[in-house]
Amino acid sequence: MEIGVLTYTAAHRKTYDTLCFLKAKGYEDVEVYGVPFHYTKSFQPLYSHRPEPMASCPGIEELCRAFGYRFYSGGGGTRNLT
Repeated sequence: MEIGVLTYTAAHRKTYDTLCFLKAKGYEDVEVYGVPFHYTKSFQPLYSHRPEPMASCPGIEELCRAFGYRFYSGGGGTRNLT
């Protein structure tokens, strides 16, 4: 069964967890489609209640390479997502 994952090109916790789960379950035929992350919200909370970006986590493209998954970026490449 082929599985496609739509995500951001930047490191993203939910994508990291999903790809690790798929690998742990033995899925090999996985394609990951990355689109640029554009965050425009300018609100500053009184205290930081969201986790920091995953600095220690590998990038999505690097993770796909390590797992043997195909990665396509929305910025061009072999498949254009736009």
